[in-house]
Amino acid sequence: MFFSHSTNETEERSPGGESGGGYYSHRGRIIRRIVHSISPVFLVYYILPDPVPVVWLSRVYLLLVLLGIMTVVEFGRLASGKVVYGLRHYEARRPASYYYGAVAMVISFSLFPWWIAAPSVITVAWVDPFCGMVRRRGLDPLLSLVPALMVFGLFYLLVCPFLLGYPAATAALVHIPLGAGAAILAEWPQLEWVDDDMLMFLAPEVAIWLAALVVGAPVVI
Repeated sequence: MFFSHSTNETEERSPGGESGGGYYSHRGRIIRRIVHSISPVFLVYYILPDPVPVVWLSRVYLLLVLLGIMTVVEFGRLASGKVVYGLRHYEARRPASYYYGAVAMVISFSLFPWWIAAPSVITVAWVDPFCGMVRRRGLDPLLSLVPALMVFGLFYLLVCPFLLGYPAATAALVHIPLGAGAAILAEWPQLEWVDDDMLMFLAPEVAIWLAALVVGAPVVI
């Protein structure tokens, strides 16, 4: 099946668990949440000099090199059949969510300016875990819109006008509901072979980029 209700408590099993045959544990979930929560630190990419000192590669080429290394390691894990602590059961036979997130981050940073990429990165980091909690508890999916609207609202009403002089009215009317709505819509379908981390990154970015073209906002990197 393409649809996998992987975030339900009853199905959150790692392929081997802590002792080689156990469950995707509470500690495993905590580790994943910690990794999620600190991922906005990678936004430092946008303030790195170009080319990057020491390695003397452009920022984009450095991203591609790191992603290439990660790809070799990830597909090596799949080929070896080894269990990695904290993975969910379905990640034994497909790339893990952290790999999908890395691919999406490389695409985001390579193609979009910081003011489009940043709110998506923060939403994936801090709102995606909330979406999982809403799903596990059987709550109204619309609840997930609240923190997403807060992230996009604070970013486009406070951060962007301060740093870019970007029109707050345009942000409020277009980018906030568009970005938050696209992120939550992209997260909700649980597709087994297309991870929600990737979709949550890219859907709001594409939507906001297209909207920015329409309203005449700057869209160059």
